[in-house]
This record gives sequence, structure tokens and C-alpha cells, in this order.
Amino acid sequence: MGSLFLRPDITLMDLRLPDTNGIDATIALRAHFPGARIIILTMFDCDGEIQRALAAGAQSYVLKTMPPQEIAEVIRRVHAGRKFIPPEVAAHLAEHLGDEPFTDRELAVLRLVMAGNCNRIIAACLFISAETVKAHVKHVFEKLGAAHFWWVPDVNAATYAVIGLIAEILHRKSNHSFAI
Repeated sequence: MGSLFLRPDITLMDLRLPDTNGIDATIALRAHFPGARIIILTMFDCDGEIQRALAAGAQSYVLKTMPPQEIAEVIRRVHAGRKFIPPEVAAHLAEHLGDEPFTDRELAVLRLVMAGNCNRIIAACLFISAETVKAHVKHVFEKLGAAHFWWVPDVNAATYAVIGLIAEILHRKSNHSFAI
């Protein structure tokens, strides 16, 4: 594993490797370097592979079919210390997750997040504390099987929009109405 000596800023890891697989290599790399930033870059969009890669410590899961400029943007985001799941990967994940329904309060928080509001504004709108807003966002991530993404530094409206996309897919799938 030559990268153990190089300490790259970002590692682009394929799932299919000659002597191992990308998930095991990610686990090994993160065991030696817990701060390693790893992006899975692959052709495979199987929900099990996505979940395992993210659980292994990958900061992003990108399909090779993405346009090069979008892959470059993911690399910049991960290099800046953020985690990122492209909408098409998130949508695929959402199709296979979400057996536990969202509460009405979680949906209210999601609607306000999708509208671009910060935690303080959401808290004021719903007459709850900002800490309670964070707890609801955390529960949404847990229900989506992405608990390790619930708090990411510099989370912006685009990241929360992905949450909204996932929520919309899940509620469409479960025949519940979902409107902003």
C-alpha cells in the first residue's frame, strides 16, 4: 500500500482492486491515518457498497459516470474537510432506506432546512431550541442510515437540499405528502 508512505491530501479509491477491495483498503488506510480523506470513485452504485464505503470512513462516494467538473468539485469539498454525497448517489440510497418514517417535527425541520434556513431561524419558527433542531437533523440522518454525516463542518444549503431530496423520495415512496 504505497499511499501509507505518501500521505496524500485526497485518495481516490476504486472499489475493485487487484489484491483487495476499496472498502478494505479504506479501512486499512484510515487505521494508519485516521484523518485520511478518501473518495470512493467507482462504476458501482449498489446501496450495500455505498453504505459499507461510508461506514468504512470514505468522505464521499462518486460514480465514474459523473461529469469531470462535478468530480473536481467533490474533490475540492472533501479537501476542504467536508463530506459529500452527490444527489444521484443519495437518491439511489434513499430508494433502499427509510423503513422508519419521519415524525411530523422532523418533516417540519426538513422543510425549513430545504428553504435555506439556519438552525437559529428554524428554532424560532418552530418554537424549539437550536439544539433540538440539531437533534432532529441527526435523527433524520440516522433514519437514512447515514448517521456519520449528521454533523459536518460548514454544512451549507446544498448539503441540506440533498437531505430534502432524500426525504422527498422516501415520502413519495411511502405515499405521504411532502411539500415545502
